[in-house]
Amino acid sequence: MNVSLVILTWNSQSYIKQCIDSYAKALDQEGLTGEFLIVDNGSQDGTLEVIQKEIIPGLSRKHSVHIIPLQKNYGTTVSRNMALRKATGDYIIICDSDTEYYQGMLNPALHYLSSKPDVGVLAPLLLWPDGETQPSVRRFPTLFAKATKVLDIIFRWPIRDLDFYPDFPWNEIRQGQTAASACWIFRKNLLEIVGYLDEKIFYAPEDLDYCMRVWKKGLKLMFYPDIKIYHHAQRLSRRNPLSKHALSHFGGLLYYFRKHGYLFRRIS
Repeated sequence: MNVSLVILTWNSQSYIKQCIDSYAKALDQEGLTGEFLIVDNGSQDGTLEVIQKEIIPGLSRKHSVHIIPLQKNYGTTVSRNMALRKATGDYIIICDSDTEYYQGMLNPALHYLSSKPDVGVLAPLLLWPDGETQPSVRRFPTLFAKATKVLDIIFRWPIRDLDFYPDFPWNEIRQGQTAASACWIFRKNLLEIVGYLDEKIFYAPEDLDYCMRVWKKGLKLMFYPDIKIYHHAQRLSRRNPLSKHALSHFGGLLYYFRKHGYLFRRIS
């Protein structure tokens, strides 16, 4: 089976080698062929040089690497869509450049997808670099839940995240509502059913929007704990709540609620 991996880079010199090497190793161990589609959002560091001089020469010849260099940062949706439209694999893995494939077999996950036509997206277990679980699978949020999170970020108030599942992480494959797109696995034909990422969203919450669209098509998002991914997340919006990234995220949330026509009532 062929797998297309869609990876965005933006000043990712510190992460990109361990990212691509780890996914390539996982593919090699199971006899899978990888198509690495890398979209660079105008990096100003040595990201492209690392890819071309350090990473590509070390990959198995059965893998291919296609780099789409952009002159500026087009965000997450426009850039990912460029790669998704070029993907030829039977399955697609969307992964952030600061992720690292840690543990678990890919073939069983791909067979699970092929045998479950009602499943749209598999969301692996994401771990922080220290091994702590990242609360990446959540409920659809409400405006109130997001407002309390802003208070937590700005004032450091100990407010419980209302869109979290209190018993997460789960030990078994289980349905969730949303999952961070730091790593998603899905069949290529999902793009024919749901479509591509909404390019009216620049940075976030493009993953939340897509999960809602998957749900509206009657498909499931399944948490898949057998695959574990390290996520060396930069948490740009949390680092500075008034940064360009944070404000873009806030604007994206308002667009999301307006688009899907709800504010306070949680979708079940």
